[in-house]
Amino acid sequence: MTPADNWDYTATQHIILADLELGGKKRKVLMQAPKNGFFYVLDRVTGELLSATSTSLQRGRARRPQTGRPVETPEANYSKEPD
Repeated sequence: MTPADNWDYTATQHIILADLELGGKKRKVLMQAPKNGFFYVLDRVTGELLSATSTSLQRGRARRPQTGRPVETPEANYSKEPD
């Protein structure tokens, strides 16, 4: 879920099943807020990523728009030089 995970962002939080109205259409969804700082909503029928919203300050991290997967940016790599 978190490529190049240097911070132990495990995804142990429960996955919540819900029926939500999104864009005027009722959708069966999966929702999860793992420790990587993004709140994910996926269509549980098709697997489509509906949302990957930041839930915290994302210093040095961004997300890929298509997949929602976090991406480590160069300034987040503390292994070469500490803050």
